[in-house]
Amino acid sequence: MQDRDPLWYDRAEPDEEPGLLLTSAAILFVGALKLYGMPYRLCRTLADRFIRRAFRTAPRP
Repeated sequence: MQDRDPLWYDRAEPDEEPGLLLTSAAILFVGALKLYGMPYRLCRTLADRFIRRAFRTAPRP
């Protein structure tokens, strides 16, 4: 049946939204990804500011 009918999956799944547990797990996962990348972004921002201040170009006359 599945080989002959390309839309079998749409008919097999109910039209319900994900439950509270699945939604909460997804939100926690995305939040964890944001927290995981935060130290890198903070370090990168501080390094960029330091480089800009340390190596300013001389003003044009």
